Order: sequence, then structure tokens, then C-alpha cells
Amino acid sequence: MKLGHAQLLVQQQKLSPQQIQMIKLLELPTIMLEQRIKEEIEENIVLEEAEPTDKEEEPQQISVEEYLREDDTPAYKSRANNFSKDDKPRNIQISGGRSLQESLIE
Repeated sequence: MKLGHAQLLVQQQKLSPQQIQMIKLLELPTIMLEQRIKEEIEENIVLEEAEPTDKEEEPQQISVEEYLREDDTPAYKSRANNFSKDDKPRNIQISGGRSLQESLIE
């Protein structure tokens, strides 16, 4: 009588119903996709087709200089105020010594 253990590694991929629906929609040609969208709009009363406006048709032209000049970050976010009134100012000693490069040259 022989005793032994065996391990079996199995990897499976299961698609959700939403993923299956998305794959089917991606496979449709453009004309059939448009028809399918119109059918869904007619069947589902919550859905409605938005009318395109003139603003959406023309892309807005923005110059690079204007884009870089505009800063939406408020001033209070650009500085750090991590000190309390009770903090005492401390002088930080900067040690002077040999750098790694100087040590290697020696």
C-alpha cells in the first residue's frame, strides 16, 4: 500500500454577464451598434439621447503658455505649515567632511 500526496494547480477564468455583454457589443459593426443603441433607448424609458450642442462639436483651442500660466492649486496648498506655536526653533548643524568621491580618490 503506497501513500502519497499530489498537488494540482488549476487556473480558470470566468466571465461575468456584463463582460459577455461588452464583448458582444464590441464585436458588432458600427451600423448594428447604432441600431442596438436606438433599440435600447426606445425600450428603456430612463435612457434618453442627448442632443449635440455647438460647444461639443468644436474642440477648444488652448495655448500652451496659457495652460502653464493657469494654476488651479490654492496658495495654502503650496506651503507647509507643520509647526505649532510651542515648537522651538532648532539650529541644524551641517557637518563638513569628506565626500565619498574624496574618500575614493585617497
